[in-house]
Amino acid sequence: MMADIYNAIVEAGVGAVFQTVDPKTGAIGLFAGFPQLDPKITKELLESFGNFSISDTPGPSPDDLVIPRINRRKLIEGINEIGSDQVKQWLDLLGPATQDNTFDSVYDQLLQEGMDQLELLIMEAVFPQGAIEARTIIQTAASRWYAYSTGIRPTSIDSSVRAQRRRFLEKLAEVPSLIVSASCSVQADAALVQLKILTGVPITEIHNAWANLSWALLFNLGPEAEMVMTCAFAEIIRNFVGQGQNLDQETTQNFINFMNRCSDRLAGQTQNIESAFERCKSTFNAASKSSTKGWQIKYFDKSMLGPDGKHYVVDLILLKQDPNFAQGKSVVSFLQIDLSTTPDVDEIIGWLDAALIQIDNAMQKYGADIGTITYAFEHPQNNTSMEALVKTLAEKYAGTRTPIIIAWRDEAGNDHVVCIGCNDQFTLKDAAKQACEQKGICVDEADDASSYLNQNSSDLRVETSTIESEGSNK
Repeated sequence: MMADIYNAIVEAGVGAVFQTVDPKTGAIGLFAGFPQLDPKITKELLESFGNFSISDTPGPSPDDLVIPRINRRKLIEGINEIGSDQVKQWLDLLGPATQDNTFDSVYDQLLQEGMDQLELLIMEAVFPQGAIEARTIIQTAASRWYAYSTGIRPTSIDSSVRAQRRRFLEKLAEVPSLIVSASCSVQADAALVQLKILTGVPITEIHNAWANLSWALLFNLGPEAEMVMTCAFAEIIRNFVGQGQNLDQETTQNFINFMNRCSDRLAGQTQNIESAFERCKSTFNAASKSSTKGWQIKYFDKSMLGPDGKHYVVDLILLKQDPNFAQGKSVVSFLQIDLSTTPDVDEIIGWLDAALIQIDNAMQKYGADIGTITYAFEHPQNNTSMEALVKTLAEKYAGTRTPIIIAWRDEAGNDHVVCIGCNDQFTLKDAAKQACEQKGICVDEADDASSYLNQNSSDLRVETSTIESEGSNK
């Protein structure tokens, strides 16, 4: 029941909104501010508002429930215009009120003292207008700010991490992050409601895994890190909603396991927590970016055995069918994100050998016509090292029937995409589109890897990076 989700969120110290829809009339009921929701009482309350019938079977169409979109750029710019210091003062006053049931009275008073401009900003920056109450978003932000600034959760935080958190508190730029994060959190909650109605997926476990990871991020790395992951989480849940009845239970369980591993990595680190965060963030962000471009997420952190006897991991398995991509054929893609600053040729070859064996299994499992591999570098790379790598790979995998895309951004900020094995079905333009959609490394057309066998590095084409703005509501 969604009431259980609501109660779990509130018990975690976060403001929540509970939404239910009449399957016959389409009327929507919203509950917020309740310390606890009981299904029986909820039903009685709804029926007391008139002839509002409650059904135990999922009835409303997914189109009846609108997941809001958030213009993050507008939100951040608006908060900076109001003044982060001013917003922080409001959160300081609202934080304790979230704990003693005085939130509504304090909130209403602050509206008379100028906070109405923040409420209006949130209503304008969260689309569609009116889908979510700004009050709920501000309450969520205030609750997190209170917990974060007082250090009340969790009680066993290492002293060095506490000091790190205090340094974060000195940055007023973290205040916009809290508001954006709260907006994305409510967006994710709405998506979870729709996911439950559409697919019947048990979402309590998804929410609990995310709540644990969210708190680990907030307390160990601060509001900005938590914001990045929260907004990516919301897009991933939207992706699951978009898959509808095609969503595999294995996919959602795998996502839960992945979030739990991320929480464990953060909890187990004291000195290298940033690197543990980067591993999870890079995968979350790639999944989120791919989601906005029509790729279905099928698997996180897929283990595979290579011919060398070593175990390797595929960061993401993605699936897409689009009439404007690969001649409309369905494509399953293995995406690997390399966090190193210098390529490890032997490690990359070992991973590719394993992936080339496993891609056929993935094509069969997901009914794809084409299998591809994207190997992308997260950090800027030295072109000389990368050209040497591409030449080695082009020689080793010449004649492959599986297109292999190597993508990187160099130290000057230029993007490079090279394809080994592109063909008439999956062209150099398709390779460029795939790298851009999955990792934001964008060129007009990929280089054919064979050119690296025949040309000097000075002759190779370089494309200027295309960077998408956060405020484009994708």
